[in-house]
Amino acid sequence: MTREQYQSMMEDQGWSYQRFEEFMISEGHVQPGWMDSYVRTHIKKVMFHVVRMNLHKFVRHPHAWEVCGLDFLLDEDMNLWYLELNLSPSIADTSDDKEKVNLKFLVDQVDLSYALM
Repeated sequence: MTREQYQSMMEDQGWSYQRFEEFMISEGHVQPGWMDSYVRTHIKKVMFHVVRMNLHKFVRHPHAWEVCGLDFLLDEDMNLWYLELNLSPSIADTSDDKEKVNLKFLVDQVDLSYALM
């Protein structure tokens, strides 16, 4: 597999929320605004519950923080299902969109850490 083929394959795996919503609208599955009104709301709710359920497992130190990833599945009826929590999520080497989001996330985390010192 060439580097170009690998890069193309990885790009297809990391769609942005906007790109995914545009695709779902073009296929006639959802209406505009679906991502914000349903998907993001559901993901936030699940993330809150997962963190609360596992709070006792997180490192409790003012100068430490943890990064985890959550996987979801969307079924044919547009129901969003939580699958798993990844303690070592891949934050690089996937797609340009994902790399930008993850870089911003990490910079924001460092900024927050320094702000709280």
